[in-house]
Amino acid sequence: MYNLVISLMLVSLEFVRQLALNIFHTLIFLYAKWKIDFGLTMKSLFITAILLAFSHNTLAATDLVKDAIITGISNTNGNVNTFTIWLEGGTGLCANKSISFPVTAAGSKESHERAYSAALTAFATGDKIMAHNYYNTDCHNAAYIKVSK
Repeated sequence: MYNLVISLMLVSLEFVRQLALNIFHTLIFLYAKWKIDFGLTMKSLFITAILLAFSHNTLAATDLVKDAIITGISNTNGNVNTFTIWLEGGTGLCANKSISFPVTAAGSKESHERAYSAALTAFATGDKIMAHNYYNTDCHNAAYIKVSK
């Protein structure tokens, strides 16, 4: 049920974003083609475009899983600079699946190394984890992991 609610929320947010972008593009077209003035300055249209462009990443970031237990871990996946964990239980989009942590998703190489260390600790102790993706809802682009009892 949780997965369905999150998916519907993300679809709704993406729909609203696309609708706003379509309206913005239509206003720009009408202004450029027929010089129809809607009382909007180019500065306000530019600011709106910037806000819309960056709103997607902010709205799409999500917790991939909560309260899951790591049942397996690998130091690479497809011979690229990423590590992957396999999960059991938990709630969220990636519950009972695998989650990959590419170095490109982390803020730095050191942050990626700390995430790998945290994952190894959780695997060794059997503690529960929460994983987060800052950019979208993809289970294979996580950057943050939290270990808890």
